[in-house]
Amino acid sequence: MEDERSVATAVTWVYTLQVQKKPCFRGGSLESKESQVMSLLFKLLDRNVFLGQAATIVVHVFNAICFSLLAGTDPFYREYLERPTYMLKSKRERLIDEICENVQLQRYRTIVNEIVNMIEADGCKVYTDYSRTASSYLSTTEQPIIRISLLGVDKPLRVIWRLLHEYGHHLSGPRKAEDTDISREELAWKYAEATLRKYPALLEMKMEFKECKDHDLGTYYAKYAK
Repeated sequence: MEDERSVATAVTWVYTLQVQKKPCFRGGSLESKESQVMSLLFKLLDRNVFLGQAATIVVHVFNAICFSLLAGTDPFYREYLERPTYMLKSKRERLIDEICENVQLQRYRTIVNEIVNMIEADGCKVYTDYSRTASSYLSTTEQPIIRISLLGVDKPLRVIWRLLHEYGHHLSGPRKAEDTDISREELAWKYAEATLRKYPALLEMKMEFKECKDHDLGTYYAKYAK
């Protein structure tokens, strides 16, 4: 019943925003609105194994929120909507725009685009995440999903490194009985480094990649006291 209410709420938001062109929320800051929306979206996405259409609903609600509700209240989204090329862009192009513009990766747009294309061609969808600072990989859905965090990013290239890392989880295959959390993380970073070698422009920043890898693995080593 709770799942059905969540879906009904999401569908109502889509209808209200995209058809009636009315805001769903009254008052509150931009951040609080995004927080409410993202809380429901990822709740739906986590239950995608039970709700076959949840991923589609997430995409529609996210687009509706960002490009209808916020377009009337926030200059960034209003300016984005007014760009003449906006309606001509595909969902993937808008995803690349979102990643590159939000974390200052415009210089690496071509590479980000190539990486996302490679990942999605391999059967794994890429979504952005503003609900937490950690990126994640979810393989229990009908289609594997990578959520790349754009929250609190202080080093833009780390978004690319962590995107490669989460893709490394995808390349690692199903978890085996003898696998540990640490071994899975290490394996994912090995695949990430192997993928990195395909991009000469990124190899020039291999030290930054290693710094990110060592930092993230260090948090796991500390957690599990290896």
